[in-house]
Amino acid sequence: CENVSQMKCALAASFSGGYFNIDGSVDFDQDTSQTVSNKSLLAQSTLIWNGGTRELHDKKTIKDPHLMDRWRNSLITTPTMLTTDMYLEPMSTMVQLVNGNKYEATYDALKDFLGGNFTVVANRQKVEEERLREEQKKKEEEERKKNEQNKKEDTIVTPTVSSGPDCFPPHSIVTIFENGIEKMKPMQELNVGDLVLSYDVKKKISTFSPLILWAHADQYRDVKYLLIKLEDSSKIKISGEHLIMVGINHKTMMAKNVNKGDALYMLHKGFVKVVAITEVIETGLLAPITAAGNIFVEGILASCYANLVDVKILGELVKISGQTVGDLGFLPLRVARYFF
Repeated sequence: CENVSQMKCALAASFSGGYFNIDGSVDFDQDTSQTVSNKSLLAQSTLIWNGGTRELHDKKTIKDPHLMDRWRNSLITTPTMLTTDMYLEPMSTMVQLVNGNKYEATYDALKDFLGGNFTVVANRQKVEEERLREEQKKKEEEERKKNEQNKKEDTIVTPTVSSGPDCFPPHSIVTIFENGIEKMKPMQELNVGDLVLSYDVKKKISTFSPLILWAHADQYRDVKYLLIKLEDSSKIKISGEHLIMVGINHKTMMAKNVNKGDALYMLHKGFVKVVAITEVIETGLLAPITAAGNIFVEGILASCYANLVDVKILGELVKISGQTVGDLGFLPLRVARYFF
């Protein structure tokens, strides 16, 4: 196409379904005829046929309207399927790729053919990128709202975890003496007055001592405990400030001060070394007080008291252990049980 008139003629032929004749004219379904040179177009073109009768796949078919009709009709019986997506692109864009000087002429021809100005659709890749950005933005917003909702739910349902009062988990196992028989049961099933396995430090023998009261009891509170494991696989869960017997002299110290290698006293086994100490969260807490001031929990000897330290009087002359301080504190209750 060398000028606007020729391009208009070619566009008209394409949109109207006309044919290029050998003499350079274009036939239309209507009684209209325009002149356009098609010899150069055919000479520079490579024909690729898809579908229809194979014997009609020839340039002669392009030049002969009757052969073209036959080929079109043959597509009904031997059609072809598109293998790529089709989309519209302004002709001016394609022409500019070949020769930028023809851009304005082609654009003007198409504008004149369409009857006015037109807007070029944005590049499909840019449109797709914009769509993906919008989807990502929407997804991020939904994720943000979801996280905010989860935070609100966590605020509502997450219980407060504390490290005290200083007790044992309710499911800790203790041994009682009932109807002449030793029984093991969860601490939460104990009742005041039950005879619970304890230790007589002076006589250095195990004994059953009555439960005289609960210092603390809460079945629903979440508490941070220390999980102390021994080399024989025994273990006890106890709060950090609670006293526990350590070493051959049954020295009492807070559980948080127990170290690996320290020896705890076990019923029927004697002293067993600590091999690991970790923190765990358990629901519920119980602090039983026995007349003996101590109790075997999970078979390991522990004190009934907490938050007590050794007391020194007159410098270093007199030293009272934390366990003794606890015994003195609960002495009135121990005496009162004989009268009431």
